[in-house]
Amino acid sequence: MSVQDVLEKIKVWFETGDENSNDIVEMPWEVEIERDANGGIKMITAINPRMPVRFHVFPLEKCIRIAVDMGLETAYLKPSSRIKVYRTALILNSAVEIMKFELVGLDDELWACADLSIQSINEGEFNDTIAALFIGLTTIVVKLGLEEKLKTSMFTTLIQMLKERIEKGFKPEDLLNFLTRRAGMDEKLARQLIMEASGRQPPIMYR
Repeated sequence: MSVQDVLEKIKVWFETGDENSNDIVEMPWEVEIERDANGGIKMITAINPRMPVRFHVFPLEKCIRIAVDMGLETAYLKPSSRIKVYRTALILNSAVEIMKFELVGLDDELWACADLSIQSINEGEFNDTIAALFIGLTTIVVKLGLEEKLKTSMFTTLIQMLKERIEKGFKPEDLLNFLTRRAGMDEKLARQLIMEASGRQPPIMYR
C-alpha cells in the first residue's frame, strides 16, 4: 500500500462516524486537506466542534505521523514555566508507550505525536492512537495546571468516551491499562475517572 493510499484511508476513517457518539474515535470529523503540487495529500487536519483539539496527519519517510496540538506556544513562556513544561513532557515521553511530545515551529508549540508504520497501519491501531493522544494531552493539561475551561472540556469528553467503552464491554482493568501504560495517565486519576464513568462515584475535581 502506498503512502497516498494510507492517507486516503485515514481521511475516510476521520470522516466516517456516528454523530451521536461521545467516543472521540467514533465521532465524524471535519477534514481539511493540504495537497502538494502533484495533487497528493501533504497534510490532513481533522476538526470537530465538540472537541478542544485538532489532529494533524502527515507522511514521514517510513511512517505516518499523527499529531495533536493544544495551542501552547512555549517560546513566550517565562523561563520557569518553560522549564516546567519541558520537564513534564520529557517525563511523560519516558512513561508512555504510544506517543511522544515534541516542539513544533518557531513558537515552540507543544504537540503530542505518534508514528504508525505505513506497512501495518489499520483502523483499530489508528483509533487506539487517536484515543491515546487525546488522553495523553489531557494528562499533561492536568499536570501543568492549564486553563480550567480547557481541562473541564477535555475531561468531559474523556468521561463520555470511557462510558461508551464500558457499555461495549471493556473491563475496568483494560481501561486502566490503556489510560496508564499506553497514554501516561497517573494511576490514581485513571481509577477515579473509571469509577466516575462507571457511575460508582460523584464527579471529581480534576486538579
